[in-house]
Amino acid sequence: MDIRQNETNVQATNVQATNVQATNVQATNVQATNVQNDASKLHCPICYNCFNNKDNIPFFLNCGHTFCKCCLDQLAQRYCPLCNQFIYSKTKNFILC
Repeated sequence: MDIRQNETNVQATNVQATNVQATNVQATNVQATNVQNDASKLHCPICYNCFNNKDNIPFFLNCGHTFCKCCLDQLAQRYCPLCNQFIYSKTKNFILC
């Protein structure tokens, strides 16, 4: 193996290592985005207060959206504020509180 071939192999290895580093950075960015998306689901989309088991108890509706009990009690109509589906059931969301 001559010097040029060794240099080419070293350069190729460096490119592969750079690609692995870039992939790791992309994966880290995706994980951070997922954490941010998950955190945004922990508050009521009407009042933006965080859900808890005392004041802002989360309830999910038949359409799948979740709101705090206070906001649901204050709705003028029985329609989901996000999708306008008729609300015929609401259940305490034990997962979020």
